Amino acid sequence: MDLRPIYHFTEDRVRAHVFICMLASYLIWHLRKAWAPLCFTDEEPPGRDDPVAPAVRSQGARNKDARKLTAAGDTVHDLSSLLNHLATLTRNTVVFTGGVRIEQLTLPTPLQRRAFELIGASIPTKLGPT
Repeated sequence: MDLRPIYHFTEDRVRAHVFICMLASYLIWHLRKAWAPLCFTDEEPPGRDDPVAPAVRSQGARNKDARKLTAAGDTVHDLSSLLNHLATLTRNTVVFTGGVRIEQLTLPTPLQRRAFELIGASIPTKLGPT
């Protein structure tokens, strides 16, 4: 777990730091599991009798890795590149000289739509509180 470096000097702050790191690890674990169809993650890892034996990948994972395509034919991502792609879903505000403001959300790509579907969330369609 990524806890270090810790530059806190009180017990409460160290506990808070560890708690935030645990929450981040839990969130990443859930995202990796939910986004496995979009990433290089093995969706159906074969069982192992020996816990210290090297892990073996399923045929589906080997195919995904070799072709660099998902079963649906989309490009496979690692978690970092998927997050970078999701970061392009932005809110833009343009302020003109007369004080006129225009706010607009970028249109989501099919990959962004699929990623939100897999985590069970909807992409916001309007600005402001829902």
